[in-house]
Amino acid sequence: MLSPRRTTCSARPWALTKKADISSKRLIGIAPTLWACWLTGDATGEAGDLLANELQFIGRATDVVIKVRSPRFGDYLIANEIQFRVDAEMPRRMRSYAGLVEERHRLPVYPVVINIMEAAPSPSEYRTTFMGFEAVQQYRAINLWELDAAAVLAGNVPALLPFIPIMRGGDNIDIVKQALYALRSDPELADFEEFMAFIAGNVLPIETVRSIMRWDMAILRESPWYNEILQEGVDIGVEKGIGIGIENAMLSTTINALQRRFGQPNPALVVQLKQLSPNQLQDVIEVIYTAPSQQVVITYVDRLLSH
Repeated sequence: MLSPRRTTCSARPWALTKKADISSKRLIGIAPTLWACWLTGDATGEAGDLLANELQFIGRATDVVIKVRSPRFGDYLIANEIQFRVDAEMPRRMRSYAGLVEERHRLPVYPVVINIMEAAPSPSEYRTTFMGFEAVQQYRAINLWELDAAAVLAGNVPALLPFIPIMRGGDNIDIVKQALYALRSDPELADFEEFMAFIAGNVLPIETVRSIMRWDMAILRESPWYNEILQEGVDIGVEKGIGIGIENAMLSTTINALQRRFGQPNPALVVQLKQLSPNQLQDVIEVIYTAPSQQVVITYVDRLLSH
């Protein structure tokens, strides 16, 4: 079970005013020193401010920059990039991200990419050569599905709790219940139950998840995580040449969600989806993430088209 909150590796207590959001910045900001210690292994460091995202043309809602003061390494920054799935363009992005953060704050940067959902192996560097000049940016890549759920639960990094269901062994219902109890026991983490339910829905039957957790898509819909999932689907649609309009982008997002949730989509269902508006497709996406079977989605779409 997660031990009582520690804010540094030497257990110095502190408090943080609660905010009504489930963003990555809020999650990491609950105990930033514990997060920094876990990422870097620097037990001497103490996290200070979470810096504002001022890199407007490259920043995203899931970027988090932490300033750390360390007797061992001096002052430095941790540039956290959190993504739902491995992105082939991430190495190039990290080259720019780390460099711009360092230039903006004039401090050394420890760059990290956190991958949430299981996918192909994630690279940990950007390297290119042009006309004899070589550019290299190394960074740490952490795949949450490779972490041991029981070990994380027994550890002391609160920000990892909502992700336990997708970790190794995290599909064990007893482990999930323990993680949920720890989440609910902490007033700062309780808001993340809906996000944990969404994560659990990717590895456990939806009816099981609903029986033990709150599931509120309205809350998720307002979060950067939900926008990240939708944007991922839009990007995939554009890459596959499905179309550049919002209708085609939403259609590709919906089909992609179907494939991830249930495998090959029913061909007749795909034909029906093409008849729906973007707003209707967004509603279908929410049904896909909560439905126990593809047949439930088919029934819902039939009802939309009959009105």
